Amino acid sequence: MYFRRHTIAPKSVPIVILFGTVTTTGCFNPDDGTATAAMESGSTVDPSGSSMGDPSSTTNPTMEGSGSDGDPRTENTGSSGTDSADPTAGSDGTAGPGSCADGVVDGSAPIQFDSRNRANAYTLTCGVGEGSDIAYEWVAPATDYFAFSTLGNTTVPASNYDTVVGLLAEGCGAELGCANNGPLSEAQALLVAPVVAGQHYTIVVDGNAAGRGDGTLTIEAVSCPESDVTGQPLPVALTTVGGSDAHDGSEHGFGCDPGAGALERSIRYAIPEEGLYRFSVETAEFSPTLYLYRGAACGGPPISCNSNVIDGHPATVTRYFDAGEVLTAVVESSAEGGTFSFDVERLAARTCPNPPALGSGVTGVSLTSNTGGTELDPSCEWAGNAVLNYPDHVYTITVDNTPFTGCDVTLTIDSGLGATLWLLEGGDCRGRELECVDGQDPMGQTLSFFGEDDDGVYTVVVDNTDPFAGTLVYSLQSTCG
Repeated sequence: MYFRRHTIAPKSVPIVILFGTVTTTGCFNPDDGTATAAMESGSTVDPSGSSMGDPSSTTNPTMEGSGSDGDPRTENTGSSGTDSADPTAGSDGTAGPGSCADGVVDGSAPIQFDSRNRANAYTLTCGVGEGSDIAYEWVAPATDYFAFSTLGNTTVPASNYDTVVGLLAEGCGAELGCANNGPLSEAQALLVAPVVAGQHYTIVVDGNAAGRGDGTLTIEAVSCPESDVTGQPLPVALTTVGGSDAHDGSEHGFGCDPGAGALERSIRYAIPEEGLYRFSVETAEFSPTLYLYRGAACGGPPISCNSNVIDGHPATVTRYFDAGEVLTAVVESSAEGGTFSFDVERLAARTCPNPPALGSGVTGVSLTSNTGGTELDPSCEWAGNAVLNYPDHVYTITVDNTPFTGCDVTLTIDSGLGATLWLLEGGDCRGRELECVDGQDPMGQTLSFFGEDDDGVYTVVVDNTDPFAGTLVYSLQSTCG
């Protein structure tokens, strides 16, 4: 029988293509219709302040996946049909001269729409089929990340059909972002993207798979994360004092949840160049827990977490990222809160280059601080102690994804004082943590899991957790079927 030691949230479906190269479930609260964090609250970021990264800077994410170099319209049919509510800001309720849009959106007011009598004028890259669509001209009121959503809230209805939301450059130009799904929703859409104050954009609500119907488009500035340290000097001193305790990392099944009452601080960072990166938190005022998520807004797909003790080894999460990927970190503290040092380092001398295939297993392998590799960090064990990082070995394993096919990977400790065995999605040190078994058993551990990735490739990691930097000699046995 195959099972997970930690219950992991269902595999996230890529739902948002940002200006960057990542996907995220966003930071939208369907109860109040704002882009306030699903995990924590905070005021809207001031785009002129030091806590806000400039979406127009060269360190911000680059567009990916839009695949559109120009006009995304398949035909210029104009505006057939009418909206269920006035979508415009102009005195005559029409778009500006020469605009390709059906109407003008005023700021961030909700827009009720009805696409049932509309034509199929646009083709967005993340949708399928020929659904009806509506386009709105919009001028960004601030330089910030904004959430464009058809999820609805307690005061306005969600779309009653499968929608796709796209953001285009002025005049229905190049596609800048596209979203086909939202958090826990495969019908409504949530797109999070950076915009520049005063710039004109075209927002398209399209029907997926020939869909049509009515709903509400909401536009909100993203208020979580609270800080953006992209391009800022690092490390940076921050605090959790005054933060909320809304974030709940236990829902992901990771092994480092500090429990209820932990105050937090959320932080955004865009990767400047491809490589292996270590996110770290160090403090003498509380026992830190660091969570890392994909996306520019809180609530994105989880990657992993790590924790440690007061004034101990930093809490760290290390993964391989592409240039332009945007990440959101959440730092949790004690109920009293405190200051901490937050850092992001590119580990230039370390990579995850084609880890060897595990096959049926390996025997008699030695792992020391001199022979360890990438220093990836599990959720169920410290990343190190006051004097050393715990070294690791990584392997790939391929699993048949047919129903009810799973694998047991068993670690046997031949000699040494401790080891942690854990599993990542994918085979290149980029994926989320799926399972982690700590080193409480001095003889070894077993991972049991089903294949669920499209390509069936996973990464198995062995950490030497000997606090005295001793040698770990281990064997791994893999049995799948």
